[in-house]
Amino acid sequence: MFVAVVGEWLGLFRAVTHWAPWPVGVALVLVAGYPVFRNVVRAAWQRQVISHTLMTLGVLAALAVGQWPTAAVVVLFMRVGDYAERFTAERTRRAVQNLAALAPRRRA
Repeated sequence: MFVAVVGEWLGLFRAVTHWAPWPVGVALVLVAGYPVFRNVVRAAWQRQVISHTLMTLGVLAALAVGQWPTAAVVVLFMRVGDYAERFTAERTRRAVQNLAALAPRRRA
């Protein structure tokens, strides 16, 4: 969040927008967000709404008005959130397995 606020405040997003053409920015957003977008499309095909559905609509809206740096920040947040979710789920899974291994064995 700090990067987004400071980037906007210092005018970095405006500079990046002038430096990289719009098609390059859109391609960057689409490539970086592909795994998330794929999951959203799969869920929508099954008539489900997942946690990234609304954020994906926000990315599409930002791209529609020409704000690809904003869309890139949203994609960055989505990918970091996915990583944090996988990291914590894996650690929780290992902790439960270790705890189960400590349980005394029962004889039948």
